[in-house]
Amino acid sequence: MYRRSSSPETLFPSECYEHRDSVEHKHRHSRSGGLALGRDDGGGFQGRSRKERGRGEFRAWATNRPITGEQRAWRGGRGRGGHYDDRDRGYNRWGFGGRGTYVDRGRGHHREGHRGRGRGRGGGGRGLNLTQLEELKEKDPSIIVMTLGLDHGIGNFLNRQSLNQHEVYTVASLIAKACRCTTAPGSFNRILLTIQESKFYEHVSSVLESFDRFSLCEAEGRNLIRDLTIFMKELYVRLPHSAMEMKVLGLESLLTTAIHKLQRTSDIIDQDILSNIKELQELKITVLDHERTRWTERDEHKEGVPPDDFRHVSIFPSADDIHPNEKPFLRKNKSVGGYRDLDHYLDVQFRLLREDFICPLREGIEAYLVAEGPGKRGQRLKDIRVYQDVHIVRTLCSNNGLLHRLSFDVSNLQRVRWENTKRLIYGSLVCLSKDNFDTLLFATITERDPILLKKGYVDVLFEESEDLDKRHFDTNFVMVETTAFFEAYRHVLRGLQKIQKGELPFERYIVACKNDVKPPRYLQETLEIDGRSPKFDLRPLIDDDIELREDKNLLTQRREVSYFFSLGSQCAKRVHVLDNIDWPSPEILHVDNSQFQALKTALTKEFSIIQGPPGTGKTYVGLKIVKALLHNDQMWKKQHRAPMLIVCYTNHALDQFLEGIIGFYKGSVIRVGSRISNEQLERCSLRAHRQSARKDRDKDRDMRNVGKRRWETKHRMLDLQYQIEDTGMKLEDAEKTVMHEDVLKPYMHKGHYDTLLAMMKRLHRQQQFECQMDLPFPRSFIVEWLGVGSMEETIETFGDEGQGAFQLEEDDKEDMEIDIEEEAEVVQAQRKIYDLDTDDISNEFEMKQQQIKGLQNQRYKYVAFDVATFDTNPMLALNTTGFQFTKKARKNIKRRMLKQLKSTQRMRDMAALRVRDPWRLKMEDRWKLYRNWVYKFCEKLQKDIRTTEQNYREAVAEYKELQVNEDMQILREATVIGMTTTAAARYQQALAEIGPRIIVVEEAAEVLEGHIITTLSKKCEHLILIGDHKQLKPNPTVYKLAKQFNLDLSLFERMIDNGIHCDTLALQHRMRPEISTVMRHIYPKLQDHPSVFDYEKVKGISANMFFIEHSSQEEHDMDMMSHSNTYEATYIVALCSYLLKQGYEKSQITVLTTYSGQLLKLKKMMKPDFQGVRLTVVDNYQGEENDIILLSLVRSNAEGSVGFLKIENRICVALSRAKIGLFVIGNFELLSQQSLLWMDILTDLKKNSKVGPTLNLYCQNHPTETGISVQSPDDFKKAPEGGCLKPCVFRLECGHVCALLCHPYDPQHKDYICKKQCSKQCSKGHPCSRYCHEECGKCYIRVETVIPKCQHKQMVPCFKEPSEFSCEAECIKLLDCGHKCGNPCGMSHGCTAKVKKTFRCGHIGDVLCARKSSAQCEAKCDELLKCGHKCEGDCTRCHERRLHVPCRKICKETLICGHPCGSRCSDCPQCRTACANRCQHTKCRKYCNETCDPCSEPCGWQCEHHRCTLPCSEPCDRPPCNEPCKKKLPCKHPCIGLCGEPCPKQCGICNEVEVNQINPKPGARFVFLEDCGHIEEVSKLDHYMKSKSEEIKLKACPHCKTVIRHNVRYGTMVKKTLKNIESVKKLCNEKKDTVPDMKNSLTMAVMDEEGNEEHDVKTMMLRQAYTNSVAGLSALENQFCFVDALKKIIDKYQMIPVMTDHESSSKEANMFYKWLRTPRQVFSKQEQYDAENELLRHKAILLYLDCVHERQTALMQVYMPKLKDILLSGKPYTKEKQDHVKLLFQRLREIIPSSEVEEIEKATLKLVCNVGAASGKWFSCLRGHVYSTGDVQPFTTCPKCKARDAKIQRRRLLLSKLGRQ
Repeated sequence: MYRRSSSPETLFPSECYEHRDSVEHKHRHSRSGGLALGRDDGGGFQGRSRKERGRGEFRAWATNRPITGEQRAWRGGRGRGGHYDDRDRGYNRWGFGGRGTYVDRGRGHHREGHRGRGRGRGGGGRGLNLTQLEELKEKDPSIIVMTLGLDHGIGNFLNRQSLNQHEVYTVASLIAKACRCTTAPGSFNRILLTIQESKFYEHVSSVLESFDRFSLCEAEGRNLIRDLTIFMKELYVRLPHSAMEMKVLGLESLLTTAIHKLQRTSDIIDQDILSNIKELQELKITVLDHERTRWTERDEHKEGVPPDDFRHVSIFPSADDIHPNEKPFLRKNKSVGGYRDLDHYLDVQFRLLREDFICPLREGIEAYLVAEGPGKRGQRLKDIRVYQDVHIVRTLCSNNGLLHRLSFDVSNLQRVRWENTKRLIYGSLVCLSKDNFDTLLFATITERDPILLKKGYVDVLFEESEDLDKRHFDTNFVMVETTAFFEAYRHVLRGLQKIQKGELPFERYIVACKNDVKPPRYLQETLEIDGRSPKFDLRPLIDDDIELREDKNLLTQRREVSYFFSLGSQCAKRVHVLDNIDWPSPEILHVDNSQFQALKTALTKEFSIIQGPPGTGKTYVGLKIVKALLHNDQMWKKQHRAPMLIVCYTNHALDQFLEGIIGFYKGSVIRVGSRISNEQLERCSLRAHRQSARKDRDKDRDMRNVGKRRWETKHRMLDLQYQIEDTGMKLEDAEKTVMHEDVLKPYMHKGHYDTLLAMMKRLHRQQQFECQMDLPFPRSFIVEWLGVGSMEETIETFGDEGQGAFQLEEDDKEDMEIDIEEEAEVVQAQRKIYDLDTDDISNEFEMKQQQIKGLQNQRYKYVAFDVATFDTNPMLALNTTGFQFTKKARKNIKRRMLKQLKSTQRMRDMAALRVRDPWRLKMEDRWKLYRNWVYKFCEKLQKDIRTTEQNYREAVAEYKELQVNEDMQILREATVIGMTTTAAARYQQALAEIGPRIIVVEEAAEVLEGHIITTLSKKCEHLILIGDHKQLKPNPTVYKLAKQFNLDLSLFERMIDNGIHCDTLALQHRMRPEISTVMRHIYPKLQDHPSVFDYEKVKGISANMFFIEHSSQEEHDMDMMSHSNTYEATYIVALCSYLLKQGYEKSQITVLTTYSGQLLKLKKMMKPDFQGVRLTVVDNYQGEENDIILLSLVRSNAEGSVGFLKIENRICVALSRAKIGLFVIGNFELLSQQSLLWMDILTDLKKNSKVGPTLNLYCQNHPTETGISVQSPDDFKKAPEGGCLKPCVFRLECGHVCALLCHPYDPQHKDYICKKQCSKQCSKGHPCSRYCHEECGKCYIRVETVIPKCQHKQMVPCFKEPSEFSCEAECIKLLDCGHKCGNPCGMSHGCTAKVKKTFRCGHIGDVLCARKSSAQCEAKCDELLKCGHKCEGDCTRCHERRLHVPCRKICKETLICGHPCGSRCSDCPQCRTACANRCQHTKCRKYCNETCDPCSEPCGWQCEHHRCTLPCSEPCDRPPCNEPCKKKLPCKHPCIGLCGEPCPKQCGICNEVEVNQINPKPGARFVFLEDCGHIEEVSKLDHYMKSKSEEIKLKACPHCKTVIRHNVRYGTMVKKTLKNIESVKKLCNEKKDTVPDMKNSLTMAVMDEEGNEEHDVKTMMLRQAYTNSVAGLSALENQFCFVDALKKIIDKYQMIPVMTDHESSSKEANMFYKWLRTPRQVFSKQEQYDAENELLRHKAILLYLDCVHERQTALMQVYMPKLKDILLSGKPYTKEKQDHVKLLFQRLREIIPSSEVEEIEKATLKLVCNVGAASGKWFSCLRGHVYSTGDVQPFTTCPKCKARDAKIQRRRLLLSKLGRQ
């Protein structure tokens, strides 16, 4: 693009540099308009030079920077060349590497990198020397020309190898003087050609590069610069084509740089030089314009003809667009010059816009397919976001049509902040595919709820609904998303297609680019009719307080509204607006000169452009224009009533503009769209006008008919919606809930439902039995069947295995953050338009709407278990499984349940038919069968609802049409319509019919051109564009289209570039002068209004504006594709806190950042203390301002990348928002390296000391003191309260001095809270004990006072009355027990003395006298238990050592596998350590409790004497070899082992002492034990290993007791034992599987006892028992046995007459009964032993009590006391005491014959063996069966073959054999 520099003083006519980016080769516009006429085709830059076509990368001379597109396009250059400005290495100095033709006069081969193909012309001759040239300086210009033009003239001199500064100065002086010659143009042109072909440019460049080392004086330097500018000007005039050559452009760039540098560092540059350089720039632009026009014509010829008519191209992408065979046909948006015709223009706009949203999708899908290829998975995609495991869940009804809810996998998106991310925003385009994008489904996001997104749900609208007829609800899709706002593209593209020839207004300006703008047509018509200039009444512009009104009654009567204008405004009553002389002065109109010119142009030109730099009041001028037009609306409403349309890019700008309009205009103003921030504007909304129109619709028959049809259609929509929602909710619940079996019954195969129901009835009976009450039949049994109904099954099926997964839930703690408007909300609000209202639903259709909402309450009918709420509802988990899970565990269980529900793997129908009993299926197969039922259920629902969905679509389409008609009727009656560009795109059809005659576009420079032209209807006669192209520009999705095809060029900017008159506002009212100075680098003519000089200085900071320099590195956010900088965020937060402490309100400070990643970081750091401080990104703050701006630029990296911070527009917006103070933090060294604008800004800032790493603070209270120099965020801590470190000396009202350090805020201490000690006193003179700011309250200081009741003197609290005080003196009363009272005087009497008590157990202890009778023994038990540990209970808890508490120490038992137990004592579980079994081939990888897989490899035990032929796992079929080993040890001594066995590590000679200790016999042979490393003499070990043991147990090392697992000599024995151990493991695992049967058996047994007294007790025990393990159920069964036996004894106690001994014994029996009922995980040996002994004791006590009632004889009096002493002493009933009691009863039996003793002794208990891997002992019978003796008997019979144990069987076999013999 070619345009004049906006900053001529900057002396950079064009930015001749191009950023080198490793990713993209873009030829962008220079800051002042450079145009690249080449293109990047993947291999480099292809230029269009006519003379040169090199293969090098061209860079500006002596700057080591690339030449811009406009320079190297003419030079050519395609390929591999590169410039290295390194003279020491001799690299190409000019950067002209590559192949090219260069004509070198004199030699024919250029030495500076031009590998030329030309031939030399000319050659010899002496030529001129320096002396002759100096003499020529004094000659006339014509003589100079004639002399230099000779063949031997200047050419030879310039082609020297080098020229010094003085020689260059002389030549330049001569050439400049020769330029004044007008008599010999031909000779002078030859001189110029000679210079072009010489080394002149090389010599001049060398001088300019070393300008700072000039030997010339200041005057000579000034003359040299001036002469060079004169020469360049003349060259552009006489040889314009030469200006396209690279060396000319390079010299110009170098000359400009030198002038810029000298202007900053010296006074050499004067006004003449500046004037010359400005003229040079203008000439260059003229030349480039001419060449550009010529090349444009050529380009149009080369661009070719479009492949098809753009009006017939599908707006939506097709498969060919995603997988094209060739590149899409695109043409560049013209920056300068007109288009061929309207179709050419529209075609360019249409194809570029369409490519802008299709390109990211195409390239992203292509990248995805590549990334999914072999070895590429996991690569990050740039252009799209990919979502896996996507399902179409259900249909939803909305006013926009029929939506579909999608579910997607969020497991990899846990770190995404859905409130902030731009993922899945309204209007974004998504593409679904099930076959690697061979077929495509397109949809747009319609509803975005962050809560649903976190759960993995989003609602979309499929564009081609017929594609869904196949119903993809069971299909797994991949979904890709682009960030393009497709909704806007759709309407704009459709609008472009509808524009026909002659329908686009202002075509002569927009298409043909004519710049002679005419007055509006309505003014021209007035001029033609009246023959005189139209008159405007501009009095409202003078009297600002006048409110314009609209009176429709007066309008119908053709009368005007009357106003009371001031006398001073009468001069503006009738202004001939087309006559400049007749206009009032700017002062009268309350505008400045630039605003005045803009106002005139806007009112008198049909196509008006107003540029408003920051703070210049473009909105103010716009409102003035609108006010003038509204007051004079009779000018543009003569023929028909047409509204004025106000269009803005953002909602904020639109609201601001409309607020200004309704402030002075009380008429029909309608605001279309949502996001209205003002209550007054809410009354102007389209929604409000609809409500008003519907109330008055009886007045209009047409509106009444429309309303009736709308009501009928809405009624039909709600009826259909009810059916669709009912079905949709079921479909959605089918994916995230467990469906009820009654719903699935029609889809189950015959017998499945009955089988499931039968089991449910059985479970129901069991539940009723356990609860002992009638319970309603459960709603569902399918949750039990799927493993969700109990804790054990839930954990096994879905839970995690880690420890602590099921603990009490802890509260989640979240950091509090400042509330900000999330970026996703901002973008979505800008996109979303709520045009289809729901206002009438609440009144006319409330009942139907409530019915639809009530469907949610009907879910219980078909939902058995709601998995979606499992993680958020702890009670649901508790009620479902009977256990309380942690939140993390609930989330994991929920995730796994949902995975099962969403899985598409289901059982085939044939396989389902073969299932007879669903309860016997594995859990995995149960879920597959369940999904088979659900699939058929969903399939039926989808089929039934299909017709209803189509009817709903038709109803919605009809409803939309009716509402659009209704809206059009409303909008036609409006005077002003306001809408955003997004709304304008959507309402373009309505706007075309309404036909606004005047359109005002605010923020026009930010809008894509297509958005504006589709807003223009053919009835539009007046267009006013207001904006600023130097601030934010249009932001296309595809960067390549923006830079290579000018898609980011707005209509606003393009018209300016084509010469359309633009009024630029010049007087800014916002920024203080220091800040506006920075903006003059962008707006050189910007002026300051006097009001900005009156701003106060920023408090607490020495500078009102400062740029904080740093070099801390940035961070990158991969998900947000954004950047952040922790150092900057920390600094900004600290600076913001400091400013708040200066007394600023939070609303006066705004924190801006350039990246959303930094916004998120700042939000986390800014706690609620900062609430009220505005925090946002720069792009969202366009058009706004605040007193103080804190700006974080973020970018700082080693790669030198600054992103869009080098774009002038972004810089402009960021630096122009502040009024009073601006503080910017960034890496400015990096920015200045990448941007000339930043370099210019930083240069000025350094001159004024406004940039640096140190920010100087000062204390407002002590301004003369040395301030604080802040070099890091921590330095702000030196001002903890915003002042300094001095104490505050302000005296408070309470008399204290402020305790804070110096603080500027709250100077009068009105909000200060004094925390010093209160200085007040009570009525008695005591000081207050509270803080000063607290109420004093009661005085608690104690005062000596006499208590009236007892006359004791006590220290009583001051506030308390003596009579109310409880005396604390010692009580001296003697109690009945003989002790003195131990309580205070004021309390009741009580003895606190301790006395000795001898307990029944024999222990003596100290107890309180008052509790002597009830005190219990607390002596430690310390009895040795059966497990070998000492009891940790005390005498009372262990029931006087009769019934011990369970042992909780670590078990020391060795499990059958040989591993130590390590669990709690008496509760040995199955071993969970890694299996230690191994062989020479492999090692078992399982847990020890799992059965090992046998090794099938051949056994490796062989020697030269024997060899095993069996598999490795089988016992060997060879004997051990007893021959000595013949091997030598490493020490060279003979081995002491045996043949074929591992050699012992001990040597008989080297380790003689150790070996002799084992066996000193000479020649002894030893066996090496591999498991422990010990050795043992072979015969001794053979005898030990062959010794028979009845128990299944691995033998251990005789020395260290390490289990012998691996030994070749005894491998047969070890393998046999291991085989038996495997059988034990298998039996234990099988026993574990019988837990449900054991539980049911016990339950049924208890149920059978219904009616017995023990029934309730056993039922409670069953409910509290540990029924999830074999040990727990065995313990419960044993408890039942003891309870039955004890209950008989208790019953007998009740039959015996009451006596002292009976009462105590009965009480002990009841305590024993309670002890037995305690829930147990295992019934230990000790508990069994204690229970048996206690049971026997109570049996004996019953016999004793019976004997007591007999007549006492002398002998009985001898035996009875002995029995009483043993049985009633409470001591343990040991075996010795049992024998003694038995003997005594035998003696008594002789005296009192009784059979009752015998009967009791014969009673036995059927206890259950506690079978486990470590419980009891394990044996093997002769038939190979393994069985356990448990803890009951030493031996038992084999449970399978009923044979006695192996030892007894062997004895019987031996006796039988001997008998036969």
